Amino acid sequence: MNNSRGVFFAVIFSFVALVLQSTLFEFLKIGNVKPDLVLLVVIFTAVQGGVMAGQVTGFFAGLIQGFASPPFGLHALVKTVIGHLFGLLEGSVSIDPFFIRLLLALIGVVAKTVLSLLVMAIFGIPGMPAGEFFATLGLESLYTMILAPGVFFILKKFVIFTQKGAETY
Repeated sequence: MNNSRGVFFAVIFSFVALVLQSTLFEFLKIGNVKPDLVLLVVIFTAVQGGVMAGQVTGFFAGLIQGFASPPFGLHALVKTVIGHLFGLLEGSVSIDPFFIRLLLALIGVVAKTVLSLLVMAIFGIPGMPAGEFFATLGLESLYTMILAPGVFFILKKFVIFTQKGAETY
C-alpha cells in the first residue's frame, strides 16, 4: 500500500468533515464560531503522511471547502500551506499523546487565521475585520482542540500511511 490511498481517504474524510461542519455544527456553533474539522483532517494527514500528502489533502480539502464558503481559492491556498508546514513534522512528532493532539489543533487554528488574514490583505479580499477575526480565534481554537482527539482517533483507524522512507510509487 502506498500513501496515495491514505490521501484518497483523507480527501473523502475532508468532504465528510465539511458536510458535518455545514450541517450539524451549524446548530452547535457557539456565538458565530464552529470548529474547523477540515483543518483537523489536513493536520492529521500531513503529520502522518508527510509534506506531499499534507499538500495534496490540503489543496483538495480547501478546494471542496471553497465551494461551501467563499472566497473560492482562499481555503485551498491556506490549507495547502498548512499541509506543507505540518508535513515537515512527519516522523518527528507522534500524534498519539493527548496533549500533542491538542497542541497541533491549537497551532493549526492560529496558523490558519494568520495565513487567511495575510492572503486576504495581499489580494485585497474583503472579509471579517482583523479585530473580529482575532476575537473569535480563542473560541475557535478551544472548540477545535476539544474535538481534535476524537477526530484524530477516527482518522487513525481509516487513513493509513506507510512509514517514512517505505513509500512505493
